[in-house]
Amino acid sequence: MGSGKTEGRGRLPPLPGLVVVPENAAAVRAVRAQLRAWAQERSALSVVVYGPSGSGKSQLAEGALAWWSQHTDLPACRLAAADWPPAELPGPKGLIILEDIQHLAVRQAESLCQLMDRCQAYGRGVLITSGLPVAELHHLPRRLTSRLSAGLVLPLWPPGAQSRRRIIRTLAHRWHLPLPATAVERLANSPEGLRTALGRLRRLRQQARRLPQTTPDILLQLLQQHLTAEQAPAPATQWERVLQQICQVFGLSRRELLSSSRLGRILLPRQLAIYLLRQAGWSLPQLAQAFGRHHATILHACRQMQQRLQQDTALQAVFRRLQAALH
Repeated sequence: MGSGKTEGRGRLPPLPGLVVVPENAAAVRAVRAQLRAWAQERSALSVVVYGPSGSGKSQLAEGALAWWSQHTDLPACRLAAADWPPAELPGPKGLIILEDIQHLAVRQAESLCQLMDRCQAYGRGVLITSGLPVAELHHLPRRLTSRLSAGLVLPLWPPGAQSRRRIIRTLAHRWHLPLPATAVERLANSPEGLRTALGRLRRLRQQARRLPQTTPDILLQLLQQHLTAEQAPAPATQWERVLQQICQVFGLSRRELLSSSRLGRILLPRQLAIYLLRQAGWSLPQLAQAFGRHHATILHACRQMQQRLQQDTALQAVFRRLQAALH
């Protein structure tokens, strides 16, 4: 047995923080059942969860990681396929979550194949997310896609209008936000998608914590302020200063920095520029428009840079110097 912390027989608890709706219910049930099987060392089956942007893959991964930490003493790590391979992995037991395998470099496919073989031999859990069905990962070699297909493959769909309303209302209730129906509708019908709507809801939560009291009218007013600020054009001078400083520090041209290249010498400075502007108050839609990328890519860049800054003291120094120059 794995840890002794796993729950007993009976109804499985939901994944922490996740709101179950019809579009994700089957995948959530299957993932949490497989998590328990991995924790009890009763299965070596890998799991692939796939779906388009906005279907909730990241939320499911976060919920799986939270469940694992609550119910087992075994290690876990959450990685981005774009940054594969990692510097190190935990021991032969535990859980590995690998996100967005559609961004895996072809040259890294063999090392992932070897890892999946080792995980199966040791009974380690592997949860993989993908923006595409396995059959459409045409750039990856057959030896890898066959391993992915051999496991449990689960689809996710973007939540419909009714499910978006349910998710927003449920989270607002959990966070003790008296969100009026008008605000729920505005968030649920956000043209940028549910991810952006939840980001706005989190900002409302942060602001509400600093207020002496929170009423439905106050929340509606704050939401309107957020929407107005996001629609405002991004400050051009700040944009130009960030691009100029990043290009100067890393020896890049503006064209290289704004290109689609995923070379490490370009990708890291680009993510740093995105993170700098995000910390300066730019919204995800503003950043997506400025860099010509999807908001999910912008969010991923911010997460990656936040992790790197926690581990790389030299990069921290560069970030602080650039941040100070903006003020």
